[in-house]
Amino acid sequence: GEVNESRLMPLPQGAHRDYITFWPGGGGELEEGMEPRRGYFVVGTWNRWVPQAMYHEGAGMYSCSVRLGENRWEDFQILLDGDKARCLHPAFPKAYKGAA
Repeated sequence: GEVNESRLMPLPQGAHRDYITFWPGGGGELEEGMEPRRGYFVVGTWNRWVPQAMYHEGAGMYSCSVRLGENRWEDFQILLDGDKARCLHPAFPKAYKGAA
């Protein structure tokens, strides 16, 4: 889809735009033997829940860029090897804000 820029509401004055750091900023370790073989994948409302490989940046870091839709929010999950049965975060779809 496309976004009609003229219909977007402006961001509030002084809105802060930092990058989201999940890991290592969020901390946590996978149990031995649970590491992904093919990598980390992300699914969400912007890609119709189809697994999309995350970019391996080296040193155990992965990233993914997402363009927010007109509502300025997206639901997502991070999967091991693109397998929905091996969901890393959050544990269930459409989780509430702050869910683990």
